[in-house]
Amino acid sequence: KIYNRAGLSQEQLAVRLQLDGLGLTQKAISRMETGERVVADYELVHLARALEVGVLELLGLDHKKGRRQTQEDDDQRDSVQRWR
Repeated sequence: KIYNRAGLSQEQLAVRLQLDGLGLTQKAISRMETGERVVADYELVHLARALEVGVLELLGLDHKKGRRQTQEDDDQRDSVQRWR
């Protein structure tokens, strides 16, 4: 959950999205997370901005290798970021 890594709750993410012009509620974010709601392509751009990440990261893609990220990739990235 990228919003957790960013130190945000679902409610805080909803507020950021609303300030960015996307009227999603905490409930909508929860439904996206559980797969009960599909994320529209235009919503990805807003989500990426609100979370300060790239759209490819939201999709779980490694922008350099064109493949899905694994937990090992995430662990390695987190380890590198701790040393920065």
